[in-house]
Formats: sequence, C-alpha cells, structure tokens
Amino acid sequence: MTAALPQRRRTASAPASGWFRWVPLLAGLLIYLVFLIATLPATVAGRLLTGWTDNTVRLDRPHGTFWRGSADALIITLAPQQSWRLAAIDWDVVIWRLVKGELAAAIRIADSKAPATATLSYGWGRTRLQNAEAALPANDTLLAIWPQLGLWQPGGQFRFATADFSFNAGKKAATGDAELRWLNASTSLSKVNPLGDYRAAIGASSDKADMRVTTLRGALQVEGSGAWSAQRGASFSGTARADAQQRAQLNDLLKLLGKEQEPGVFRLAFSGGP
Repeated sequence: MTAALPQRRRTASAPASGWFRWVPLLAGLLIYLVFLIATLPATVAGRLLTGWTDNTVRLDRPHGTFWRGSADALIITLAPQQSWRLAAIDWDVVIWRLVKGELAAAIRIADSKAPATATLSYGWGRTRLQNAEAALPANDTLLAIWPQLGLWQPGGQFRFATADFSFNAGKKAATGDAELRWLNASTSLSKVNPLGDYRAAIGASSDKADMRVTTLRGALQVEGSGAWSAQRGASFSGTARADAQQRAQLNDLLKLLGKEQEPGVFRLAFSGGP
C-alpha cells in the first residue's frame, strides 16, 4: 500500500504574485503620465489664459512647454477692433505653488515700449501680483481705457510697481499696496510740455481702495485723493495750480481741468460708476 503524498500547502504569497505582474504595467503608465504632464505644450497655457480672461488676453504663437514657454506677443483686447500688442513674453511656472492650490508663473515681457516683470498667480478665485514692475506708454494706456481722451492726446510714461497686490473679480475686492507714476506727463492742449512727474499711492483692503496723488516735480502742481468701492464706484477730488513762472501759459489748461476756487487754485473733481 502506497503512502499518500502530502498536499502542497498554499502560501500567502501566491495571490500576491498575481498582483506583482501588474507592477511593470502600472509603473509604465505612471511614467507615461508624468511624461505627458511634463511635456504639455505652451498652447495649453494659451488656451487657459484665453478662457480665464474671457478672450480679453491671448498669446500669439506660443512655443515651448506649459511649464516654461514663450510667445511672440501678448494681445490684450479691451474693446471691439481695439487691441494692444505687447511683443515677446516668456514664463516659468512656479511648480511648488501648485501644492497651495495656485497656478503661478514668473512672467517677463520684453516689449521695448512696455517692459514688465511679475509673478502672477491664480487660485481660490483670487488673482495675485507679486514683485511686479511695468512701464507703459501713457497715450496707449489711457486711450485704451478712456477713448474719449483722444482730444487731449496724453503723453509720457506710466511706471507701475507693487510688492503684493491681489484682487477677486467675483467679489469685487482687492488687497495690497501699489504705486503708479506718470513721468513726463503731457497733453496736446497745453502750451507747456512736459507738465511734470506725478505719483499715485494706492492702498486696497477688501471692497474699497484709496489713492493719494502728489506732484514729484513740474510746472503743473496737482494734489488730491481718491477712493473706489464696489458700491459707490470711483471718486477723486483735489487741486491743480501752476508754477508762478508758467501761470499765464497754463491758465487755459487749468480752466479745462476745473473751476477756480481761489486765485490760481483750481478744483479737480471726478466721480463715476463701479
């Protein structure tokens, strides 16, 4: 009589061996996914920017990758048949900011008329500018915002700077401090040009912002303060006066700016909707 052979005991590792067969495939899929993400084309950034700004801002001929790319130009459309083309933009995505739920990029614009650098981020409904500096032609900027200023033909250059400024378009709220300088300001309606250099200090908190305007130098002295809120819109009040040596030549311009409240001092006042 032959003794029965002992049955082979099933080991706990047997089911695991089937799972391990999938490891190479899963690893390959993961590597492929990482490769796809790492090589996202710059056109993806262009589509995101266009959608994010509701077709107001777009990239012309983007190239490179989503993470580090460039474009021939940044085109800003503020009104039908009215666009602003800024040449040569490049960007580097700040990857670690993704952990905070923000898409951030260091941006450089090399346009000869409007160079700019900034870290721009978006997350949780908030757009944020950090370490931003920009130079803008006053004529193009003002006419793009207020076409009715065409008769004045403003000239000079704007210089904008902020360390940290954020705004939420949905809530109409902003936070931070910024500075705007108008250098060599001029207008075709003045017999004296340039009129001077001016500084606007802006401070925003929640749903309101305040602005203080001072004169750095020039024949036309302007001082004043303004405010903006989502409920009341924008307002500004101040005074303008001419340097004693230029008073006669600037008198006509001062009369266009406001009413004379005392000899040589003209009142400036503005208010508008949200």
